[in-house]
Amino acid sequence: CRGSVYRALGLMVAASPCALAVAPLAYATAISACASK
Repeated sequence: CRGSVYRALGLMVAASPCALAVAPLAYATAISACASK
């Protein structure tokens, strides 16, 4: 689960110009990944 959060943060940093658009999606993905396990 922690790895999913780090992956979301890494995605947000990699896509920094559009981070405001990507961050909620990445965060929701991490939450759903945690919930599914």
